[in-house]
Amino acid sequence: MVPVSSVSISYFEGNNLHSGFATREDPIAHQEWVDSVKEPAFNLKGDEVHGGFVIYYSAAATQRTVAMNMMPSQTFGNFGAAQPQKLKQLDFATHREVTLGGKDAAANQLGREAIMLFFNSLSLANLTLDLDIDDILQKIQYKGEDNKKVSLGKLPYNPIKDAAKVERWHGLYEWHRQLCTLMLIQLEKSDYKGRYKKMVEDDVEHSP
Repeated sequence: MVPVSSVSISYFEGNNLHSGFATREDPIAHQEWVDSVKEPAFNLKGDEVHGGFVIYYSAAATQRTVAMNMMPSQTFGNFGAAQPQKLKQLDFATHREVTLGGKDAAANQLGREAIMLFFNSLSLANLTLDLDIDDILQKIQYKGEDNKKVSLGKLPYNPIKDAAKVERWHGLYEWHRQLCTLMLIQLEKSDYKGRYKKMVEDDVEHSP
């Protein structure tokens, strides 16, 4: 066994339980702090370096428990004509490059969502299309950084050709989700406030 020394640097941004908004910091001061600790911390490392990410994912996005607005509301589709409140809803396409990680990533993500919506709609209508999804994607183009036309890339996996692999991934994801559920300690804000109130009362009761 080769001993491995590790250095852990954590950055966290979340909802402030007392005020309800995310924490803020001065970006210049933050960069100065990173530069001051980065090199000394790296000098403590062993031969192996590990990075860990704690991700608070959106159940709506990952499990598709609700519909999400990829694009502005249209006047034809499952939701009928656009309603005033729908016109105010946020979507990914309007600010695509900011929300989806740049021009290339945004174009590919939105293109895949549009094609998947199309194929899923055909499936629900008991219709089929004798074309490969990857072939359709590569016929869709966008203007790249140099203003030249770029074709969308193929899917990392093909839901038709790789159906067995996709089914296995679904099973692994569900197993992981159930495992996380078993270990989850649910603490609602009301529970926190109740326990905090009890701590204050106990402190007052035992204070001299």
